[in-house]
Parts: sequence; C-alpha cells; structure tokens
Amino acid sequence: MMGSFVWGEDEPEKAETLSVKDSLTKRTLGKLTKMENSVLKDTNLVRKQHDKPPLTAVSHLNVVAQRHAINMAYQQKMMHTLDEKGVMDRLKDVSYEFRTYGENIAMGYLNSKAVVQGWMNSPGHRKNLLDEANLGYTQIGIGAYRDTKGRWYYCQVFARPKPGKTYE
Repeated sequence: MMGSFVWGEDEPEKAETLSVKDSLTKRTLGKLTKMENSVLKDTNLVRKQHDKPPLTAVSHLNVVAQRHAINMAYQQKMMHTLDEKGVMDRLKDVSYEFRTYGENIAMGYLNSKAVVQGWMNSPGHRKNLLDEANLGYTQIGIGAYRDTKGRWYYCQVFARPKPGKTYE
C-alpha cells in the first residue's frame, strides 16, 4: 500500500502489538537496522541514477522516522499526523533545527527495493525522494518497523538543517 508525502519550509489489539514505549526500549534509536540501511542504500542508488547527490543519514532524523514508523505500526494507521503531532512537531521534539523538510510514509512493502520503487512511482513521493522542488535536502532519517502481523511500516524524513547547524 502506498503512503503519502508531506513537505514544508522555515485502539489496536494489545495481545498482538507491542506498545510504542516497549518497542522503543527494545532497540537503539538513531542507529539504522538492516532494513533501514537497505532503504537508505536503495534511496541513494535511485538518487545517483537521477544525478542527485547522496543523502546522509543523521541520528536526529533517524529517531524521528523510527518513532513514527513504530507509532504507525502500533496504531495500525498510516498517517503523517498521529497523536496530534506532524513531522514538524517531531523534528522540534528532537531539537532538529531545519531550513526545509519533507516526509514519505508507506506500509505493506516486503523489502527496501519495493518500497523505494513504490515511492518513485508516486509523483509526490518521487518529488521528495529526488528533491524535485529543489529544497536542498542534504540529510535523511529512515524508519522501518514490522508489526506482529508481519506488516512493514516505513518513514523517510528529508531535511536541510538551518545554516550553522550540524547533525551526525
């Protein structure tokens, strides 16, 4: 199932689903999992094929994307805004000062190649992934989380930090 995109400038069954808090404590946020690394690699491969520079994964953005992927899985909803928080709110929560940002989400794809191809086949997602609006994205965060039913939820957060701000 295809997700949706956004960009901007300056009750589940408890027996089957971990809580967001439990999920967050069972992994180290900010570091990429094998699936997330694959999404990053495939994203940058597609960007290279379109003469775009690679994006650098940074821990602040990874945390934003990872928390959102986990939260979407927990709530079994694919939405940019959950718990009354959109991507801009989530960026502020991790003290990431941005000049521009964008977000792609998706669910149901079984592997990184399929989800990246799905985003490329959707004009809005492609616009974010290739930065076709020339917003100057230089950094990315990746979140991928599989729920207890085996369904994957994905989140990409694209950004360019404010001048003078550096993130690793």
